[in-house]
Amino acid sequence: MRALLLALLVLALGACRSPVEEVPTATLTVTVSDWIELEWPYFSGDTVRLNNSFDEEAGLAGIEVEITDVAAGLVRTHRFDASDLEEGVTPYDVPENGTASALLRLTQDGKVVATGVAEWALRPAIQWEVEIERSPYPYEAFIDEADLNQAQQPCGRGCQGVWRFDISEDAVNYPDEALWLLLWGVDPTVCHLCM
Repeated sequence: MRALLLALLVLALGACRSPVEEVPTATLTVTVSDWIELEWPYFSGDTVRLNNSFDEEAGLAGIEVEITDVAAGLVRTHRFDASDLEEGVTPYDVPENGTASALLRLTQDGKVVATGVAEWALRPAIQWEVEIERSPYPYEAFIDEADLNQAQQPCGRGCQGVWRFDISEDAVNYPDEALWLLLWGVDPTVCHLCM
């Protein structure tokens, strides 16, 4: 009997040491594009200076982001401003299902100059990234203008949706400048190179 208990103990300890693959959980982070300039219009040879600076009023100094997720009747909200985004938002867990939304608000000289909401369905194990940029066109997304402002559109590897929010005419730095939200979502168990 003692030998049987010893054998079971050895097996149990061995099972505890065997490598167990971790199942990734759904996470979300918020980032800001770090592109400095963009050829605009494309193939024109002209460039525009993108102002995604957290220090300048004509940049993103007045940005506010509110992320809300809803699942199983529970609502959670996370709020970030320019100083949070400049420090970097640590990815945090979100539900494996339900919905999420991002409310963007940009103020300049004390008044709201751009605002908009993006909504999408949450999915298991997805590592979500909400990327914000102030530009004439989202640099890393490949979209058709007809597909704007909706989730689950084809917009490039890992891209889950692109939303365009107009900036007040008296607050733009150049023609066509807008506030963009790019939603990236990658399942690390399926695509290791997409991260």
